[in-house]
Amino acid sequence: MQDMKIKLFCLPHAGGSSSIYYSWNKYIDKSKYELIPIEYAGHGIKLDENLNYLFDNLVNDVYNEILHSIKKDTKYIIFGHSMGAYIAFEVERKIENKYEKKAFHMIFSGVDAPCYWNRNKKIASLSDAEFIEQIQTFGGINDEIINSPELMKIILPILKADFYVIESMHEYQEGFLISTSSTIMNGKNDRYKKENIEHWQCFSNKACTIKYYNGGHFFINDNAKLICEYINSLN
Repeated sequence: MQDMKIKLFCLPHAGGSSSIYYSWNKYIDKSKYELIPIEYAGHGIKLDENLNYLFDNLVNDVYNEILHSIKKDTKYIIFGHSMGAYIAFEVERKIENKYEKKAFHMIFSGVDAPCYWNRNKKIASLSDAEFIEQIQTFGGINDEIINSPELMKIILPILKADFYVIESMHEYQEGFLISTSSTIMNGKNDRYKKENIEHWQCFSNKACTIKYYNGGHFFINDNAKLICEYINSLN
């Protein structure tokens, strides 16, 4: 018997936890979707677990968790923001390659096309001060956290581990395809070039929709209602 609801798996950004998606419960159509925020090992409610430092290891963790939650006839969407989009893309590739199954839809948020992913500056091995200076340019950590030694003692190891994950990704070429329709979401004021975003159309053999929202890299924090309304409209 087919699951009645579409499972909506949501993957957070580097340093983030599943809690960033809790507000979506106010806006998502619960008659259509089952919202399932994914928690990475060593983050949020899994803080007592060992952190991952390698991309492939984190991909495998998320892949196994999603695979455990879907049956042969389950409809599902994977939404990933920033680092979560990297993980989402590779998890879907693994599912399609191994099980000849595909998502109902994929949503990649806050990231340019895969062929640009490992061109970013390597920062994970910098000193703590230099690392903090670099991540502040993304706008995801407020001054209250930065100026709290107690909070930074918890958050800094998580952030560094996640950037080691990002920096251990393998190269992606245009032959690395997924076989499902997708939506690419980005902030109008994010750092990515328009042509780098549009290049996403080379990584799926199905329809690819590109949407922009007000804000920078963390536009999803202020646009939860609009994003959920769009997801609710998917057919």
